Amino acid sequence: MKSALKTVGISLASGIAIPAAGLSGLAAIGCLLGMLLSRENRTTDVFLFLLASLSILSLAIWHLIRQQKSAKSLVASINEKEGLNLDDRQLLGYPSPALLPLTEN
Repeated sequence: MKSALKTVGISLASGIAIPAAGLSGLAAIGCLLGMLLSRENRTTDVFLFLLASLSILSLAIWHLIRQQKSAKSLVASINEKEGLNLDDRQLLGYPSPALLPLTEN
């Protein structure tokens, strides 16, 4: 049960990481432009909004980097265990990847 909840949590976090990073990045850019171009926007509330959007952006990027490292270590362990030579750059559908080795025609 615990691993099923962890899998569901990771799937949900992975599904919202990219949109959250994009929206918070746009919010941070807009907030910075507003603070630079207008003196009325240099308040503590705007600064707190900037900090919140930057922290959401940082957390989303951290989660995506952690997922990528986990996927690459999974491919490495499969390669070692099975004696395969799968390419760790071809990660389709992680966390249940469909690993296809590259073949030259």
